[in-house]
Amino acid sequence: MRNQVFNFCIDQALVGDKQYFFSATQEGVVWIGFVENDRLVILGKREVSTRIGAALAYEPASRLLAVAGDNIHLFEVTQ
Repeated sequence: MRNQVFNFCIDQALVGDKQYFFSATQEGVVWIGFVENDRLVILGKREVSTRIGAALAYEPASRLLAVAGDNIHLFEVTQ
């Protein structure tokens, strides 16, 4: 995986008492984490496309994060 150069798309979600963020980079990686004490805490990352950015959309009622890059991926956001 290449170094991450810049952010392509972002979204956020409030799940329970945590403020989550989702960040898709130019390199096709989605970073997932939450905000705690005014800091970003990284939970993980996942490659979702091959060398292109991905669009993100979070749907609060279903707690699903849709990620569209080469394909469409759905991730369930849980506490």
